[in-house]
Amino acid sequence: MTKGMVSQNNEAEVVINYFNGYVGSLLSLGENDGKTFSNSYDLIQLGWSADLVEPIYKPYYAMKTLHESNPKVKCHNFGISSQNEVRNIFSPEDTLIASLIESEVKKWNTPYSQVECQFYTFKTSYERFKNLCFEFITIDCEGMDLEILKQLPLGFLGCQCICVEYSGNQDNLQAIRSYCAQYDLKNELALNFENVILAV
Repeated sequence: MTKGMVSQNNEAEVVINYFNGYVGSLLSLGENDGKTFSNSYDLIQLGWSADLVEPIYKPYYAMKTLHESNPKVKCHNFGISSQNEVRNIFSPEDTLIASLIESEVKKWNTPYSQVECQFYTFKTSYERFKNLCFEFITIDCEGMDLEILKQLPLGFLGCQCICVEYSGNQDNLQAIRSYCAQYDLKNELALNFENVILAV
């Protein structure tokens, strides 16, 4: 990890280098506490405007507290799903990571419980966002990333660069590449075991 940057595998550094000094707006889906392994935190420090989405209250509250003095950041306590509904999410007791998919949580080998969280479709969520366009989008939703990605009209949103978690699942990786290619996001800036970063 580059000194001072908080993303897990240098994702923020890749994105910052790609934009080469440009400061825009970003959307983070599955933002966690706003700093731990965040792909958005370092961009926000450079002046980016942001909509940050996190369904679990504990990390959401930490994220909101972290950014409460920044008028360019809006924090949202809900998740993205295929329907507007309250759903149970599996939340380990000793980590900030959570998932709608129980098998995702079981692989962390830690006790967990179910927590009720509000979920909205992306269309409904968009009405709540501060920004209308997002040059950078990051999706880190523990197994739900592809399902969420397919709701995003990337061209309409003005996306120039996107980071999507695929967690080593090659089928998901190919599906992510195919979906993003429809919006000319074909330039693969980085690939690691967790994430792929694509740009125009």
